[in-house]
Amino acid sequence: MTFSATGSDMRLPTIHGVIDRRILLNYRVEPQVLAGNLPSPFRPQVFDGWALAGVCLIRLRDIRMNWLPRICGLCSENAAYRAAVEWDSPTGVQRGVFVWHRVTSSRINALAGSRIFPGVHERQTFRVSESDETYCIQVEDGSSHGFQIDVQASLISPPGTLTPSSFANRATCVCGSSVGYSLTRHGKSFEGLRLEVDHDNAQPMSVARQEIGFFQDEARFPKGTIHFDHALLMRNVPHHWGGAPPLSASQTSKTLQTVCHTRAVGRQ
Repeated sequence: MTFSATGSDMRLPTIHGVIDRRILLNYRVEPQVLAGNLPSPFRPQVFDGWALAGVCLIRLRDIRMNWLPRICGLCSENAAYRAAVEWDSPTGVQRGVFVWHRVTSSRINALAGSRIFPGVHERQTFRVSESDETYCIQVEDGSSHGFQIDVQASLISPPGTLTPSSFANRATCVCGSSVGYSLTRHGKSFEGLRLEVDHDNAQPMSVARQEIGFFQDEARFPKGTIHFDHALLMRNVPHHWGGAPPLSASQTSKTLQTVCHTRAVGRQ
């Protein structure tokens, strides 16, 4: 299988908006296990002997092209299953995240993903209850995958009462990596999305419940090879994104396509 940058980059105009709330739940994974769940040319980044994977639960608001007024902006709940990866390029080793699967509450995101902007999005039902410090988020994934999410987490108060592990300290530097890659709809190449945000306001969270079906699938992550490590919260963060140079593949297995996304046309 050979990969290269391709000139068919999706010409996405710069999109602006606000990350209303972003919760990152991160897991330590045995590197060889994560490597078995990644397509070439991606390989795990390793921190203190562990690879990093997790789910991003993000609510976006005021999403629009820069020349549009805020009143035209869109809002949506979204979730993405991803891993910290690196890959070789003609200019050296590159680092970012690989996204297996995305779900969204937005019909527009589901229709436009991988058509107008990079990233296949599957439309699913989100149930969210939150206060200033406690967040309960459920995603009812009705696809054949059954990637259910049920999370309850709270801000740690005061923040200084938590002493992060060495892994958490190092992983925090990449859990907001600006470049993410995922399979296109046709499953034969990887499209890139570049997200630019300010990560300085990340706050540690205490997690009372984290049922993440994707990472509890023992066929993918055998028991004992993956461990929940930490959670972070970001709120009210201005951001913008655009396209990143795509990577193409001579072939991509049907198994990988199934793992990464589904064709829930009836739900879109």
